[in-house]
Amino acid sequence: LSLDWKRFVTDQTADFVAAEKKAIREGGSTLPVTINMMYDFQGLNYHKFKPLIDIVSWDNYPTWHKYEVETTALDTALQHDFMRSLLQKPFLLMESSPTYTNWQSVSKLKRPGVLNAASLQAIAHGSDSVQYFQIRQSRGATEKFHGAVIDHYGGMDTRVFREVTQVGKELLAIAQVAGSTTKARVAIIHDCESRWAMEDAFGPRNKGLHYMDAVKKIYGGLRKLGLDVDFLDMEESLEGYDLIFAPMLYMFRAGIEDKIRSYVAHGGTFVMTYWSGIVNDTDLCYLGGTPHALTDVFGLRSTELDALYDGDENEGIPVQKESWQEQGYQCSNFCDLIKTSTAEALLQYGSDFYEGYPALTRNIFGSGKAYYVCADFEQRFYDDFCRKLVKEAGIELLCEKIEEGLSVTTREDEDNRYVFVQNFCDKAVPFKLTSSAYQVLSGNYDGMIGSCETVVFTAKK
Repeated sequence: LSLDWKRFVTDQTADFVAAEKKAIREGGSTLPVTINMMYDFQGLNYHKFKPLIDIVSWDNYPTWHKYEVETTALDTALQHDFMRSLLQKPFLLMESSPTYTNWQSVSKLKRPGVLNAASLQAIAHGSDSVQYFQIRQSRGATEKFHGAVIDHYGGMDTRVFREVTQVGKELLAIAQVAGSTTKARVAIIHDCESRWAMEDAFGPRNKGLHYMDAVKKIYGGLRKLGLDVDFLDMEESLEGYDLIFAPMLYMFRAGIEDKIRSYVAHGGTFVMTYWSGIVNDTDLCYLGGTPHALTDVFGLRSTELDALYDGDENEGIPVQKESWQEQGYQCSNFCDLIKTSTAEALLQYGSDFYEGYPALTRNIFGSGKAYYVCADFEQRFYDDFCRKLVKEAGIELLCEKIEEGLSVTTREDEDNRYVFVQNFCDKAVPFKLTSSAYQVLSGNYDGMIGSCETVVFTAKK
């Protein structure tokens, strides 16, 4: 009933948008229609609005400097990619603050350079706009202390006005990027309805499922390789990707089990984690073993799921130590105990009564490979695992090494490919593309990328 209510709210809101759009069209306007979406908003399933809008737009207000800048930048990048993936075409950054907000718990100023980096990050991940709320600071009401391009002083000789002007100059320098798209070869299934059901499941952890943490660790591992990432829900096709991850895919709906089976059988590499294939689309538990209808594809059956208390840990130890970067990888929160049939164990648990049980498996099915991650592993695991999978899948990387704090993203049009390199750490770091075909389109580049700097490279396709 709770799940049905959430679906109903989305359907009603979509009906409202459709009615508003109908009125606009009947009034004679043919202008593109959008709705401004919000950060990781769980009140609505945004995928249901795709048939109603022409352009995706969203309001981006990160809490810069609450955590490390690199952490906030990665989190924001994920949201940009989620929005871009909805329609698989350029989106609009509808709102962002040129300085502080007035409604967050602490309204901290953006440090010098962060506005520029944050603005160009939106472009790097597929936006065709950088827009600010507000242009001129209001004198009264609840947003009188919200950041603005022009503050109450009203002059142009302010730090914020100068930084906004600099963003404008840099956008003019890369104007040809507008309209270009992102062609990702890897994807993550991030399904709103499955998340709704999972977070209302009453077990196995009623406080701290850490679902988005799992998504971010996978995303972070891929982004450290300079790979663009698409986000899919279960109603979409899996075709066209070399590598797909499905973290905690609790609910199976829209025939996803058939899509996964076909994808792997025809040569794809699919990675699923613990707590997947547990219930159907009405939140009823499957009988006969999980992950539902895919025990042969993954070569295993989940038998029990151990939920760990906060502070509890286990470890995944490589079966063949020479093929991994580390001797072991910490895991917490969840440990899935599986029984293998045809799957091969790549990691084993290091402690508890299930010491020696598989913690990571691989199964050959048809022409493809199906991996099963049994536990909630730390970031180091996903960094190493993603690199191994990308190499195995033959995905070409733009550079051999990306220093900590650097972000590498791409866009392309019919003639050119564009590479955005951004530095979100507090010091200059080296960077080099593997191909010499790229030329600098915008930014200062001498082999190093300065703190909060953006360099855009371009090459003919």
